[in-house]
Amino acid sequence: LGKESHEKIPSFMDGLDTVFTENIVSKGKSIQSVSFDKKISELETRLEEQTKAIKTVTEKSENIAKVASSFSEYMSQGISKMDDSRIINLLKTNNAEIIKEKGIDYVKVDDAKIKVDLDSSLPTTASVLFNASKKQKAAIIPLQKLVKKTEEELEKVIDKGEVAKQSVSFSQVRKKNWFERYRWFYTSDGILAVGGRDSSSNSAIIRKRLEKNDKVFHTESSGSPFFLLKDDISPTSASLAEVAHATVCFSRAWKESIYGSSAYWVNPDQVKKAAPSGQSMGKGSFAIEGQRNFVKISTLKLCVAIIKQEENYMLTCGPPSLQDRCVCYAMIEPGSMEMVNIAKKIRVQFITINEEIGKLFSIDDYVRVLPSGLSHMIDSGS
Repeated sequence: LGKESHEKIPSFMDGLDTVFTENIVSKGKSIQSVSFDKKISELETRLEEQTKAIKTVTEKSENIAKVASSFSEYMSQGISKMDDSRIINLLKTNNAEIIKEKGIDYVKVDDAKIKVDLDSSLPTTASVLFNASKKQKAAIIPLQKLVKKTEEELEKVIDKGEVAKQSVSFSQVRKKNWFERYRWFYTSDGILAVGGRDSSSNSAIIRKRLEKNDKVFHTESSGSPFFLLKDDISPTSASLAEVAHATVCFSRAWKESIYGSSAYWVNPDQVKKAAPSGQSMGKGSFAIEGQRNFVKISTLKLCVAIIKQEENYMLTCGPPSLQDRCVCYAMIEPGSMEMVNIAKKIRVQFITINEEIGKLFSIDDYVRVLPSGLSHMIDSGS
């Protein structure tokens, strides 16, 4: 008995994962195969019909020529014209006959009908038949071209089918970081900044993610996100400015094209999660006590970028400085394009720069990182 090949699996769950993965890939290849098999079958049927048509036309041409050639034999028997009664029996020996339709005389060979004049001489009629044979033969050339075209198409489909089946693979979905559910980016100092998308996420990052070494950013306009500069006791002015910039750009200032706005930052102990006595706060709102450190932002520009973090590629949007440390970027500012349209444009641009990496993210992924409101792209690169 032959020995079976076994692969050692670290654990039962790994074994299940291997089996299910192989089944998924196998199913994917099967689906690809069915699709291409159908196309191959259609092309093979077309090729068979075209080949059959060539055979039919060739036989028809040869049979007409055979009848024309036989007329020399008829002349040796003293037949000189088509109206000779003996011609009928002689034509039958070549599976041909004289027929009349609507007062017009034809020599019928197989299913081909060639118009003739029964008062004409046999040489004249033979010439007419030879010309008809040549016309049939001429029709073979375009049919042969169609056959060649179909054969080439069939070969390409077969090759594509094999490539498609081999390309079916299993890609492990990357486990996302906690901060990717929010707005986020890394500052030029490599510090993580995380911001809210709406009142619910504003509430979540303050109540669940705010830590003692963070810095909290906000603006004085309603609907502004809260941003956290994470775990940095003594942030640089560059990091502070970058997070302030993002806080303003992701506020209503972008949608309303309000330039010259400011953001401020405070320490965690200045953020009060409960409203002062006798007052109330809306969802995602918090009371700020003490001194606010304002940072004026003169421009409204954001950088959509793909960055590489360890072995993973991540799509983000933040201050313009992101362009200095990314795989590819697109600079945007308030404009006239809807979010979906600008997302499509950026994705196409990224795919042009790096097709493999650009295609890692869907249109929805690109839309998700954009600020609310209309935008347009002013620059891109890598």
